[in-house]
Amino acid sequence: MLHRLRGFQEIDSQDNIVSMMLKGADHLILSAQTQPYNNRRAMTLPLLRHFGHMLSTSDWHPAKRQCLWTAGLLAFFGTIRMGELLSPTEKQFDTTCTLTWGDIHYRDEDDSFLIHLKIPKTAPKQGEFVDIFKFPKFGCCPVAALKKHRVRQLELGKGGRKDPVFTLPEGKLATTSMFNSSLKILMKDICDFQINSISGHSFKAGVPSELNRHPELLSQDDIKGWGRWNSDAYQRYTRLHLDQKKSIFQRITAVLN
Repeated sequence: MLHRLRGFQEIDSQDNIVSMMLKGADHLILSAQTQPYNNRRAMTLPLLRHFGHMLSTSDWHPAKRQCLWTAGLLAFFGTIRMGELLSPTEKQFDTTCTLTWGDIHYRDEDDSFLIHLKIPKTAPKQGEFVDIFKFPKFGCCPVAALKKHRVRQLELGKGGRKDPVFTLPEGKLATTSMFNSSLKILMKDICDFQINSISGHSFKAGVPSELNRHPELLSQDDIKGWGRWNSDAYQRYTRLHLDQKKSIFQRITAVLN
């Protein structure tokens, strides 16, 4: 059919080259069918609560449990890439790019946090600033988790302004790879990681995925702005007043409830 559409008058279906191409196409189809289909799931609030439950019932060190739980909540509610929170290596860190306690500012007036991501993926020169507000529902408040995590870190002798935020009890730094490995252990009873996996990136996708299902509450600009995507919406979002950001988060809370 394709040869005729191209204007070829004489077609030899028994030609060796044509036969080899057809056989190769068959092999490609069979090969594709045997490959496991991997579709990363976006984190949802029920999945997040299950993650927290499995952490709390594990026999891991309390500081490790709090470390993973806090990272997950910040990534979920702040729409942050896990690699922007955690260290790329477990033994060394660079204060110019790794998140430290000096990058986290507590606002007493409304009990919230402002986090400075020094080298986000979009890489603006000044970095990015993420607002973390309270979510006093289902035991999933990122503000409460971050406060408790700070206490755990101080117990480990960490928590200074130049110390990395996410340090494990044995002294190693929490990495994205470690976080993903922990997810596979904790979520294996409800997720087939060969078919429909969950990773650190699932947390960043969580809130935007929920918001897309409720266009009556938030506009596309609100969603892009909250996720700090590199667009005109992001530029507008950086100029929003704190009260406007709180208003967006109140609508996010309504969606999650």
